Amino acid sequence: MAALFNPGTWQGTAIRIPGTKKTLSEKQSAQVVHAILPALSANASNQVRRVMDGEVETLTYTAHVEVASMIEGYLKRVPNL
Repeated sequence: MAALFNPGTWQGTAIRIPGTKKTLSEKQSAQVVHAILPALSANASNQVRRVMDGEVETLTYTAHVEVASMIEGYLKRVPNL
């Protein structure tokens, strides 16, 4: 998977930009997650919200794949974060 994504947290070094060694800051990671949230399926969106609220520690594999692909697509469209 190109977009490396830590499903358990969006703090610190959570999202690494595909094809580079650059890692987004906590603020940038949160910006990306909030930007893709409306485009996610209802299940993935619900899981992301639960992780952000601290109710669960990780996403299911299916939600992880969906979120990671959305992050990758977002970073391709908005390369200058």
